[in-house]
Amino acid sequence: MWHRVPAVDGVPRQALERVDHLRQIAGTRLGPFPPRQPRDSTNLRVPPGNRLHALTGDLKGLRHWRAPDARVVVPVLEPPGVAHAGRGHQGRLLLTMRIQLADTVAGLFLVPLLLDAAPAAAQPQPPREERVTFAKGASSATVKGQIKGDDTLDYVVRAGAGQTISVTLKPSNRLNYFNVLPPGSGDVAMYAAQTGEPYSSMLPADGDYRVRVYLVRAAARRNESSAYTLTIGVTGKALEALPGAQDALVPGTKAHAKASITCVPMPYVETTAKQCDAFVTRRGVDGTATVEISLGTAGKRRILFVKGKPVVSDSAGTMTSTRQGDTTTVTFESGERHEIPDAFVFGG
Repeated sequence: MWHRVPAVDGVPRQALERVDHLRQIAGTRLGPFPPRQPRDSTNLRVPPGNRLHALTGDLKGLRHWRAPDARVVVPVLEPPGVAHAGRGHQGRLLLTMRIQLADTVAGLFLVPLLLDAAPAAAQPQPPREERVTFAKGASSATVKGQIKGDDTLDYVVRAGAGQTISVTLKPSNRLNYFNVLPPGSGDVAMYAAQTGEPYSSMLPADGDYRVRVYLVRAAARRNESSAYTLTIGVTGKALEALPGAQDALVPGTKAHAKASITCVPMPYVETTAKQCDAFVTRRGVDGTATVEISLGTAGKRRILFVKGKPVVSDSAGTMTSTRQGDTTTVTFESGERHEIPDAFVFGG
């Protein structure tokens, strides 16, 4: 059966045509793709009701997504390191969502289609927000809440680079989870809880982090509810940015330098290295700094260096690094890669 799905603006159609890569990691045949369609659409052949099976590595998580204007329900299998911050996606069909997410988090979402006789549900409302503040002398706060159906709540907490955030959720419904989103992200998570376990991590940048509390799609569709207790903590001393008097700032920014670095920002769209704009906020003269890299339409990647070594990022994927000469190459399991010169991190 053919399912016609809009393409994503700005994403090359060859991103959909990487059939060889899809076949490598999926135990079902995707394609063949038909002759080139108009720019705003493409077709994908998937046996209805078929499931995808990983041949390499373990798949992480299973989410159900509903198209806003079609009678399909799509279970989305997430490869390791790929995290998305919620159940729905505004105003696009499912394959469009898959490619947008691949664009955004440099991950690959596999989409077997299941027919559903029920009309499509209305799009969920944007998450409600609640600012979390700590009492004087405290490093954590506990809130109680309740959600039902498509309800989603964002708990916003301010934190600095080098501090550690910890989150514990105790829900009455086992399908009540939380995600953690980095500053400026409305959709892509740096952590997605799959079994309700507590979370703790050092943070790479200054800003407002969001803890998004929601019911998984299956529970939301059944209009289930959950009462929960959420504890958010921020500990440790923030790594303060060097003042402009000590290290001059790029005009109109809080960064100390701007450069173009060699990178592969979206490996499932384009594997050829290119030049990416990057900013650095130095937090010492010893190579402690936050490097912020533009990923184009995929947003930003922030990496914290401590004494010249990358220690944490805002990616959900595992980060590794190698050294060659005076350059550190930071690589994520998705294939995303950035080559960062010492001079950019240290200054001088």
